[in-house]
Amino acid sequence: MLRSLILMRVKSWDYRELRERIADGYTLRQFTGFHCRPVPGHNAFHRAFVRLTPATLRAVNDLVAAAAVDLGLEDGTKLRVDTTVVQTDIHYPTDSTLLWDAVRVLSRLLDRLGKLHERRVEGFRNRTRAARRRMQALQRMSATQRLGQQTAKYRELGTAANLLMLNRLGALPTRNFQAGTFQQAESLSPQDLGDRYPRVRSSCVACTIGCEHLYDVGGTGVRVEYESLFALGSLCGVADGGAVLRASRRCDELGLDTISTGGTIAFAMECVQRGLLAEDWLTFGSGDAMMKAIELIGAREGIGQLLAEGSRRTALAIGHGSIAFAPQVKGLEIPGYEPRALQTMALGFAVGARGADHNRSGAYEVDLSDKVDRRHATRDSVRHAIETEDRAALMDSLIVCKFLRGVFDDFYSEAAIMLRAVTGWDVTAGELHETARRIVGAKREFNLLAGWTPEEDTLPERFLDTPLPGDPAAILTTDMLQQLVAEYRRARGWSAESRREQ
Repeated sequence: MLRSLILMRVKSWDYRELRERIADGYTLRQFTGFHCRPVPGHNAFHRAFVRLTPATLRAVNDLVAAAAVDLGLEDGTKLRVDTTVVQTDIHYPTDSTLLWDAVRVLSRLLDRLGKLHERRVEGFRNRTRAARRRMQALQRMSATQRLGQQTAKYRELGTAANLLMLNRLGALPTRNFQAGTFQQAESLSPQDLGDRYPRVRSSCVACTIGCEHLYDVGGTGVRVEYESLFALGSLCGVADGGAVLRASRRCDELGLDTISTGGTIAFAMECVQRGLLAEDWLTFGSGDAMMKAIELIGAREGIGQLLAEGSRRTALAIGHGSIAFAPQVKGLEIPGYEPRALQTMALGFAVGARGADHNRSGAYEVDLSDKVDRRHATRDSVRHAIETEDRAALMDSLIVCKFLRGVFDDFYSEAAIMLRAVTGWDVTAGELHETARRIVGAKREFNLLAGWTPEEDTLPERFLDTPLPGDPAAILTTDMLQQLVAEYRRARGWSAESRREQ
C-alpha cells in the first residue's frame, strides 16, 4: 500500500486511475507487490491511505532518506535549491472542490475589498457555506446518480445542452475552426431558443430519455441537435438562432447532412474571406448567405454545384493550399469538437475508418473526464481512444443507443447477457470484445482494398503545430500525432501499412 501511495502522489493520479493503472500494468503490479493477485478497488486504497497520519508519513520519509544515505545515494547534508515554493490561493484543480475553492477565494477577496472601501460590495453575498455543501453533495453522488443527472440534462435540453459547455472549454468550433469560442453562443443555447420558440420533446419508442427536441418555427417542428447548432451556427459564425433553425429544417427537407453542409459552407466562407473564391455574398455571420448556399447545394446550381461535393473536393478544385484548412478527414467533415482542445478525440478523428466521426469514436468522453489532459495527448490516450472505438462498434452492432453507454458497470459482460436473452446465443464478454475489434479491423481492410492509404490517418494542417487561437496551451504537433497513430496501430496489432498482422 505504501508503494501504491508513492505512485499515486508522484503521478498525480486519483484513486480510480491508480487502481486502473496498477491492474493493467505488469511493471506496476511488480512495483506495488500485487503481482498476480487481484488489485483492491479504489475505495480500499482510499480507506488505507487515510489511516496514514502525517507522523507516519514523516517517519516513512525519514526511513527512505536514511536508506539513501546508507546506500551512498545521498549524504544527507544537501538541501535542494532548484525549486521554488510560492503561496497559491487554490489547490490543484480537482473536480467539484475547485468550484468551492473558487467561491471561497472570491468571497474572501471581495470581503477584503469591502473593508478597504469601508462599505460592502454592491450585490455581493457570501455563499461560501452553500458552495461547500453543494461540493460535498457532488462528492457523495454515486456513478448512478451522476448518470441520472446527465440523463436529466439530455431529457430537459437535448444534446444541444453541450453547446455552452464546449464553448466554456474553448472547444466549440467557430468560423471554420479559426477559434474555439463563439461570443454569441448564448443566442444558440437551448435555453435561449426555448424562450423564443415553443418546444416539445420526442423520443424513440419506449425510450426513457427522450433526447429529441422539436422547436416550432413557422408552424413546423424543427428537430434540433448539438451538431446542427454548431455546424450551422458557430462554425459559420451565425448567431441568429432562428436562421439556424430554419437552415436545419431545410437540410432535413433536402436530405442534407447538417455537419457536412455546415462544414463545407464554413470552408467556402473562409475561402471568400481569403480572396480564393469570388462569391462576395458568402460571408461569416450571414444567416441569409448560409440559407442561399443550402438552396444552391440542394439544386446543384452555381457555386452549389461545387459545394455539393464536400469540403475536400471543393478544396482540391479551388487549390492555393486551401486543403490545409478544409475541415475534413478522409473526406468527411469534422464534427463539433475542436481537435486541438480535445486531443484524444483528435486521434479518434485521424484513425477513424469513416474519417472524422464522433459516432464511431466517442473519445471526447475521455477528454471531458479526468483520465487525460485534453490539451496534451500522450500515448496513454491511445488506450482510451481504442476502448471508445471498440465499444461504439459493438453498440452499433447490437443496435443499442449510445446514450446508454454510461449505464453499464461491465459493458461487455452485460452485453453478452442481453444478447443471450434475445438470441439464445452462448457468448462471453471476451468473445464480444474480440468481435468489436474484428469489426474495426474489417472496416480498415475494406478501406485498403478500396484504395485508401495509411497516410490518410492524419488531420488537416490547420490543426497541427499551431496553437488554438485564444488557448496557447492547446497545440498538437505533427510529430505527436504521428506517434499516437503509430501506437494506435501497434496496439491494434496492425502493421505499418495498417493491415492486421496474422
